Amino acid sequence: MATSKSGSKASVAKKTATKKPTRNTTTTKVTTKTAPASAKRSVFKKTSGEPNYPAIIIAEVIGTFILTMVALLTLQETAALYVGLTLAVVVLAIGAVSGSHINPAVTFGLWAARKLKTALLPVYWIAQFVGAILAILLLGAINGVGYPLDFSHFTTIHWGVLIAELVGTAIFLFGLMAAISSDKLSQTGKAFGVGLSLTIGILVSTTALTTLQSAQAAEYQKQYMAQTESAEEIKIPAELYVKGTTLNPAIALAATEKTEDELLQGAAADNTEARHSRLGLEVLIGTLIGAAVGANLYLLLAYISRQQ
Repeated sequence: MATSKSGSKASVAKKTATKKPTRNTTTTKVTTKTAPASAKRSVFKKTSGEPNYPAIIIAEVIGTFILTMVALLTLQETAALYVGLTLAVVVLAIGAVSGSHINPAVTFGLWAARKLKTALLPVYWIAQFVGAILAILLLGAINGVGYPLDFSHFTTIHWGVLIAELVGTAIFLFGLMAAISSDKLSQTGKAFGVGLSLTIGILVSTTALTTLQSAQAAEYQKQYMAQTESAEEIKIPAELYVKGTTLNPAIALAATEKTEDELLQGAAADNTEARHSRLGLEVLIGTLIGAAVGANLYLLLAYISRQQ
């Protein structure tokens, strides 16, 4: 009996020793959220992977060509509305292909906000200026006398005009960044948000320019009325020759300043008069700095909002 009990105890001990400890395991359920269809192909989406260069170039050339034609052929009083609506439509048409920048300042602003690869910067710029040049060639063919441009004013800087371009472009890029970053807007909503931002930017910058020109015109009129026969000829302020702000260096390339006849007599420009292109340092500096400021100002405010 003693032997039997001893063997039984040894068997129980062996089973206890070889029994594997139990492990408390928990099952974690992983859920994945499927992005809505509208978010899969976002306007101005940050470039990832290998970009389709031919598609980007063609889209930007066509888009800039269309926007430049509309900007040049609409009346100054209604240009902001028509240009803004045109941009919205073009964004819907080619936004999924190239992002529909169709503006060197927009490209620069997105690059400054780290939304675009550096290698794509010259690609966009070349395509955009090519689109503007095609618009120039077409307009020259339409009027039958060509569309010659004079760049002798390229290095001239009028600080009031520069500031107007800077402020208007900053407002445009701020609104653009807000529109394309919103998760609540559909693709159509984002497109029209971008177009509306441009409209507001043009209206604000045009108002600032008009205020400047009114002050310059009043001062010129005052000096003109007070001059005597022996006095030197009073020079017309250069700011008065500016037709309006562009917020777009590509459009500025095709846009021209007022000629002497247009400014003084309200007549159409004579074919013998020089057509000075609006593209110059004041436009380049104003629009590029304004774009960088507007885009990064939105990112700063968005970051502060997330921290609260």
